Amino acid sequence: MKCEICHEREAGCVLRRKNKDDGEEELYVCEMCRDNTTPKASKKARVPFPGLTGDAENDAQSVFDAICKAVEARFVSSPQKTDAPDADEHADEAEPDLEFENADPRDPVCASCGMTRTELRRGQRLGCPACYAAFGHEVSLMVRDMHKGAEHVEETPGETFEKEPGGEWARARAAADAGDVVLSSRVRFARNVEGHPFPGWATDDRQFKVLKKVARAFSAAGRPGGRQEWREWANVPNDERMRLAERRLVSTELVEAPDTAAVWVSGDSLVSVMVNEEDHLRIQGFAKGYDLRGAWARAKDMERALAGQLGFARSPRLGFLTACPSNVGTGMRASVMVHLAGLALTGGVEGSIRGIERMGYAVRGVSGEDSESAGEGFQISNGGTLGATERGVLEDLEEVVDELVRQERWARQFLREEDAVTAEDCVARSLAAVGAARLMNSSEGMAHLSAVRMGVAAGFVEGIQIEALDDLMAQIQPAHLALGARDPRVLEEGQEFLRDMRRAEYLRGIFTQCRVRLAKQKGRVS
Repeated sequence: MKCEICHEREAGCVLRRKNKDDGEEELYVCEMCRDNTTPKASKKARVPFPGLTGDAENDAQSVFDAICKAVEARFVSSPQKTDAPDADEHADEAEPDLEFENADPRDPVCASCGMTRTELRRGQRLGCPACYAAFGHEVSLMVRDMHKGAEHVEETPGETFEKEPGGEWARARAAADAGDVVLSSRVRFARNVEGHPFPGWATDDRQFKVLKKVARAFSAAGRPGGRQEWREWANVPNDERMRLAERRLVSTELVEAPDTAAVWVSGDSLVSVMVNEEDHLRIQGFAKGYDLRGAWARAKDMERALAGQLGFARSPRLGFLTACPSNVGTGMRASVMVHLAGLALTGGVEGSIRGIERMGYAVRGVSGEDSESAGEGFQISNGGTLGATERGVLEDLEEVVDELVRQERWARQFLREEDAVTAEDCVARSLAAVGAARLMNSSEGMAHLSAVRMGVAAGFVEGIQIEALDDLMAQIQPAHLALGARDPRVLEEGQEFLRDMRRAEYLRGIFTQCRVRLAKQKGRVS
C-alpha cells in the first residue's frame, strides 16, 4: 500500500490527525512522511505542573521525560546514521513495510473470516469476499495503485460478445497467421465461490468443502471428471504435477500446493481449471499460435458452465472479487507467448519490451510471473483487470501483439537481406550443438532451440517444422525428460549431470536429419 501523503513509498504506520470538522482521520503513511508531519517534542522542554514547586516539580518533570522516552522508543524508529556522502540518493526508493505491534489497539477485524487490517497490510491478500467491505479504505488504496480504472465496467448491449462464445466476434481473428512469432495464446479467469474464504486464508476443511462443491458443479454442468480430466491433488504424484506445469496447464505455485487442490484438464488440453490455487478457480483457455479470441471462447464457455452451478463472489463496483485486488474486475488475464529471436539478434528486443511495459502491459518469462526469459520467449499480458471490458482488453492486447509481430518480422527480414551470414552462423552453431552435444542444461537447450526455430521461420533450416520445435521446448524440461527416458533418477536432487546427459541424448536423436540451407544473398560480404 502506498503512502497517502507522498504516494511513492510503502506505507508502514498509521497517522491520526484532526480534520477540518474537528473529527479524527487516519492516514497510512511512510516513516519519512510521518516524521515530517508529526511535531517532535524537544527533550529539554519544560512542562508546567500547577501546584508543584521545587523538588516536587523536578521529580514530576523527570517522570514526564521518562514517559516521553519510553513512548518514543516504542513507536518512533530512529533514523539510520550513515557516513555515505550520497545517502540522499536513495531517499525516494520504496521503504520496507514497518510493523508496529499493537500500534493500533482498534485494529478492525473482518467479521466473516477474522482477518485483521494488520494481516491484510502484511500479506497484501484478503481473507474472504467480505474483507472488501470490512477494509474498504485499505482496498481502495490498493486498487488505486494496481489499476488504471476505479470501478468495474459491465459489458453493454452494444459492446458484448455474441450470446455464444464461438460467435462472429470470436471467430473474426481466429488463428491469425502469426505462428512464426506467437507460440501460443491463453486467457485466464479468476473466480471465487461466494460465502467461502479465499484458499490462502481458509482452513483445510473449508478448502475441501470448496473442492467437493466444484467437483459436483463439473458433474452437474455435463463435464464429468473422468480419470484423464478431474484430478484431486492428493492422487497426483509430484512428477505428473511438474509435467502439467511444464505444459502450462497449471501454475508453478500449484505444484507445491497441498492436497486440498485439484485440476480439471480437457481431453485436448485446451482448457484447464485449477482449484484452490490463489483463488478458488483459475479457468484457463489455450490456443496454439496467435488466437486470443479462440482461447477466450474456450475459457468463457467453461466459466459460464460453472457459473450456472456456483455463485461467484462479486460486487457492483469492483466486479468479481479475488484474493489479490490486482485481479478484481473482469478477473481476466489474456496473454500470448512470443518468440523474439530476430529482435534479440539485431539488438532491438530490449527497446521493444520497455515500450510495451511503459504502456502498462506485463512482460514475463516462459514460466509466468517472476520468471526470466528463456530462449528469447516472452509472455505478454494485460496489466489491469479493472475499468475495461473483456472485449476491450483483448482488442487492445491484439494491437500491441500485431505491432510486435511486425517488428520481429522486420528484424528477420533485415537479417536475411542485410546480414545473412550472421544469422546463418547463429543458426548453424545452435544446430551443430543440438546435433552433437553430449551434455546440455535447460537454459542452453532453450537458447539453441530458439535459434533453430528462427532459422526454420526464416527459411535457413530444413528437416523440422516449427510445431515440432514448439513441442520440444516442453519435452526437454526435467519432468518430461524423466518420462521420455523412463528414468525417474532424472528428477532426483543432485542428478544435474544425468539430466543434462539425457537432454543432449534426446536432442541428438531429433536433429540428425536437419541441415542449414545457405542464403543466396549474403549481405555485408563484398
